[in-house]
Amino acid sequence: MARRPASSRRPAPSRRLAALCLAVLCSAALLTACADADGGGADQVTETPSGGAIPSTPPPAATPSEVRSPGPSASEGLEVAGDVSFPVTGELGLAEVEGGCAYIEVDGQRYELIADPDADLAVDGGNAVVASGDGEVIARAGDQITVDGSIDDGIATFCQIGPVIVASEVTAG
Repeated sequence: MARRPASSRRPAPSRRLAALCLAVLCSAALLTACADADGGGADQVTETPSGGAIPSTPPPAATPSEVRSPGPSASEGLEVAGDVSFPVTGELGLAEVEGGCAYIEVDGQRYELIADPDADLAVDGGNAVVASGDGEVIARAGDQITVDGSIDDGIATFCQIGPVIVASEVTAG
């Protein structure tokens, strides 16, 4: 049996398979890149089996200011979550959930405590410490604190230990 010249031999099946896979991947990448090149994908609709229609592209992500619910103003003195109105006084505590969560306990009800991003305040849930913006410790777990702020019903947290108070001011005692 005569050997074929090297130039006329067929490539090994594994090389053909690899070349085919590479061609398919390149084609898919090209199609994906070109699919929405004109930015017109937002008007496309996909029909569901039940006959409804859904957009084929997801809606734009919300900005942080759209996600955060301000809750009632602390200065309004509105009653929230039972008999609580602001400012409120209670004991600073630490729930050992997800690395630690600070809370204030008022009349047996726990409220997760987070700092308002606009306040000169820091709440360290891992150590149950409340500090001023310059790092001065205001209170530690077990201390009585007075909190001014608001309840935010529209916020989801890892802790989930009770309603969330967004603190604008915290004082010891």
